[in-house]
Amino acid sequence: MHREATKAFWPWIIVIAVAVAVLFAPILWLPGTSEARAAARAREYHDALFGLRQELAETQQALLVLTEPSAEPDALGETVPALVRLEDWGRHAREIADDSLPRAWPLAPSEPFGPLAPARDALAVAAGTAESTVEDLVGVLNYRVAFDEILVVDSLPLLPPLNFRRFKGTLSDLDSAQLALLAELPRPVLLRSHASKVRDAVGRFDEWIDEYVDALWIGDTPTAAALLGELTDTRSRLENELAAELSAIRVTVDSRILVLADELDTALAALEASFVDGGS
Repeated sequence: MHREATKAFWPWIIVIAVAVAVLFAPILWLPGTSEARAAARAREYHDALFGLRQELAETQQALLVLTEPSAEPDALGETVPALVRLEDWGRHAREIADDSLPRAWPLAPSEPFGPLAPARDALAVAAGTAESTVEDLVGVLNYRVAFDEILVVDSLPLLPPLNFRRFKGTLSDLDSAQLALLAELPRPVLLRSHASKVRDAVGRFDEWIDEYVDALWIGDTPTAAALLGELTDTRSRLENELAAELSAIRVTVDSRILVLADELDTALAALEASFVDGGS
């Protein structure tokens, strides 16, 4: 009788044990899920922050070239890969930063997710800085390429050519070409003031042609020479003013890059302390 009662009791013990396991296993398992999910997101933030940080040296090199007044068009074009890489990393960082932060599941601890919010905020700021830096440097690149042909003309005569009518047609074509170049001249934020000066100079070009043609027609060589000198001086003045603008841009953007580097280093160190040293 006693053996039969004991046999009947064992199934209930097994049922209770299984029930306890079902109830308490998640409590033991859930903390690990929070840690694993937080660590996975931390790795995404770390990779994006680190990727941006790795591009800054090449970005600074591109800045040096783009703000060097004597840089040739080919050298300017060679900065494009570095700008594209920074743009790609900035876009990647933006996409990750725009994702909502993971939340703890019911009954799971939320503490492992704590360090993620500052990291995401730092990533969002870094993405914005990278995007604005690329925009500014691409603007400088496009501006310099376009400006390279503004008010640059072949040697013009001091005496009227034999076929004066054809020569006037050539000057008219030159005027149209300069207006077309002006229409394509970008107006980047960092060079907006210089672009206005270029616009004024090209606006004077149409009147300049009329004065130059009149001087040639009447054989006024001194006036023709003065007008040619004015054209050369105008181009030189614009080049010197652009060099000064480029020097200021170099200081401004380089300071921005250095601040970004410090911010990235700080964010990376905080993540590594929380998810490596701290073992969250």
